[in-house]
Amino acid sequence: MSTTDEESYFLWFSDIHFDPHYSTPRAYNVEGVCNLTSLPAIGKHGCDSPETLVRSTFEAAAVVTAAAPSKPSFIIITGDSIRHGMDGLFINNTAYENNFHAILNTSHYAEAMEAAGHVMSNLSAILNEYFPETQIIVSVGNNDVVPDYYLELKEESTPLGNLSLSVEDAGMLGVLYSALSNEHTSTTKRGRGLLTQADEWTFLRGGYYSRMLHNGNLIVLSLNTVLYASYFGPDPTNEFDPGKQFLWMRKMMEYSRERQCQVIIIGHVPPTLGSYRHNQFWKDEYVQLYYSLIEEYDDVVIAQLFGHLHSDEFRVGGKTVASMNTEAKTQMIPFVNSPLLLGPSVTPIHGNYPAFRLVKYGRVGGGNGQYAKGKFKLLDYESFRSLMDIGENWTKLYTFSEVYSSNYVREDGLSSHTMNSIVESMEDTLEGKESRILKTFRSFVLSGAAGESQHAGSVMECNELCRDEWLCTFRSATSDGYESCLLMRRESREKAESILFVTLAAVFGTVAALWIVIRWTKARRRRNYEKTPSVTRDTGPSIEAIERL
Repeated sequence: MSTTDEESYFLWFSDIHFDPHYSTPRAYNVEGVCNLTSLPAIGKHGCDSPETLVRSTFEAAAVVTAAAPSKPSFIIITGDSIRHGMDGLFINNTAYENNFHAILNTSHYAEAMEAAGHVMSNLSAILNEYFPETQIIVSVGNNDVVPDYYLELKEESTPLGNLSLSVEDAGMLGVLYSALSNEHTSTTKRGRGLLTQADEWTFLRGGYYSRMLHNGNLIVLSLNTVLYASYFGPDPTNEFDPGKQFLWMRKMMEYSRERQCQVIIIGHVPPTLGSYRHNQFWKDEYVQLYYSLIEEYDDVVIAQLFGHLHSDEFRVGGKTVASMNTEAKTQMIPFVNSPLLLGPSVTPIHGNYPAFRLVKYGRVGGGNGQYAKGKFKLLDYESFRSLMDIGENWTKLYTFSEVYSSNYVREDGLSSHTMNSIVESMEDTLEGKESRILKTFRSFVLSGAAGESQHAGSVMECNELCRDEWLCTFRSATSDGYESCLLMRRESREKAESILFVTLAAVFGTVAALWIVIRWTKARRRRNYEKTPSVTRDTGPSIEAIERL
């Protein structure tokens, strides 16, 4: 792959879930052990990230980037910076769990929001200590709001360009804006803010904003995809376009196309299925709206980067999607140029090792105008993980181009063509066994942790159903698409088995018929031989004659 400009880098963190109360009675304690005072300082599987782990992660990233050919151009955090269950700090009653109205009506709701703001503010301050001069772009995750998945949109009626809402009246979005901005923070906050006053008009409206990089040639759109989640509440006034985010996306895409800029999309909840329970994360109508925009501006978008799963994964549309009927097509991920990558988490709460990525990107090829130096493209990435069970030892887990080496990677970088070729190579071997590529992929899902299921890790084998589930998860945008994919694979396998049975039966029948013919032919020859008259020959005296002598 030839580049016409220097290669650049960015850091990618996701699902940090910073819990300043780790190893105290106020820790997020889903495993029943995270409140013990004897826990390892670096963190424990099943618990959210203590400050020691947060600092260890950023310090390791600083060491990694110092050794890279150039400093990172920017840093992204794809949501869920805050620990799970912030409202649980003040409401110790399981009756409130997943009950929006019960939590909102408690006297502690405002305190929970304020506490979430403090955690976000402290996290950004710590990150600033390690990267004081690097652009940092954060997305809103479902655990960054209180309660989980709940976000009141208070500016739905005004046109997109207008904002009548003050920070103080913006609810949870106002709290997050204050925590992340340099306009509304306390004097005790260290470092600079991550948001500016220019971000108010979109962030207070819906929790989204943009960043211009490389002199405006590359734009990062930070989406608030919590708005589209299946669990989101309350029901938005503008149900067709909550927060007018899709309208804003289209305007930003059109702006980018007109100026020959390129776009990286980041967000938290991805427009896909989970790989564990295979639940659909977005509502159907928003899945279709999103992918229709991605298809329409396929020449503009170079990457879609999300978190939420806490695992190292990706999704990609198949090339056969274009030939499907309209209904089937809307259920599957379309085949577009931009890869859809899912970042591993820092928190080890789901049995994974803490991890982050260093992504390499650059300009490839050449052209006219803004594209004279080539178009931006993701080229490669390295994944780093902490072996926290034996201390905070951070090591490189793998390099994408080395593990998935192919002509596509060398020629096209982290494109959908590359990802599609990888998924195709995950099909079963000729012997009907799990492919080496799928097994390798599964070993990285939990960032190298062993895992306790067929779904991820390197301990258990992935049986036939497990393999079908993975291959359909890669391609599906909705639950209906996933179920249709599984059915199609089962029917295809049954058809292949039926054809094999018929073929074997035909071969057996042919062999049997041939055997019968051969036996019949031999028998006929034997009968003919027995009926043939004997011929008297003068061969000398018979044995009887000789014996008489």
